[in-house]
Amino acid sequence: MRDKHHMQVIAGYYYRNKEKLTKEKAKFIPNFPRIVENLHRIRIINKSQKMFISILLVSSSVLAAVLSESPTICPCPKILNPVCGDDGFTYANTCLMKCAGVQAAEDSDSCCKCKKNYNPVCGVDGKSYGNKCVAFCKGVRISSKGECPRPVVCTADYTPVCGVDGVTYGNACGAQAANVEIASEGECPKPCACPFILKPVCGVDGKTYANACTANCKGIEVASEGGCPRACPNLYAPVCGEDGNTYSNECQAEVENVAVVSKGPC
Repeated sequence: MRDKHHMQVIAGYYYRNKEKLTKEKAKFIPNFPRIVENLHRIRIINKSQKMFISILLVSSSVLAAVLSESPTICPCPKILNPVCGDDGFTYANTCLMKCAGVQAAEDSDSCCKCKKNYNPVCGVDGKSYGNKCVAFCKGVRISSKGECPRPVVCTADYTPVCGVDGVTYGNACGAQAANVEIASEGECPKPCACPFILKPVCGVDGKTYANACTANCKGIEVASEGGCPRACPNLYAPVCGEDGNTYSNECQAEVENVAVVSKGPC
């Protein structure tokens, strides 16, 4: 019964899709050769099975594709018997070499006949080698070109610096170890959560800040309440403020935080 079911599936694929089901695509189906030989004896399946078989065929095709693309797993013994491959790499043993699809080199010593030119590479073992040939001779794959980065040993003294990534490091060495450039000496400024309140203050640096919190966040002490005085031009172009007073010019009115309602005296 099981074989009959598989034959029906294959027959449906043949007759419904008019395609040939190759042995490779159907390698997961038991007794495939015998089933194919009996295909001509199978009649078209009944309509009630169409939907089920269509889903089954799609799933089977996907499974076959995945299986065909899966990397080969070689059950090689853990025996150290170095052999030189024709790709210039030294494999731990013959099994691993064949598993990689590589043949043995004609000259078994060719993998280690390296030139003395210094073209450093970093191996996957974290060690630096004079050149690619030297690494391959040791049976080590290449991680990157150039020497492996050397570990940085820093002292524990706390001389904070602020990195360009906004992180505070204990000292310049710590930033260097993290491969981060230094933005400034000292700790990075902490983000301030100031309220959105307009209550101007004048800082000791002569600048006006929205409120005291904003000034303190910048590390500036508050000199006085209100905006910093502005140097207005000695020009008489009177304007009338909303407070009913006349000001020499618009600048004078702005310094007093008074809106201008009209030009000319009040």
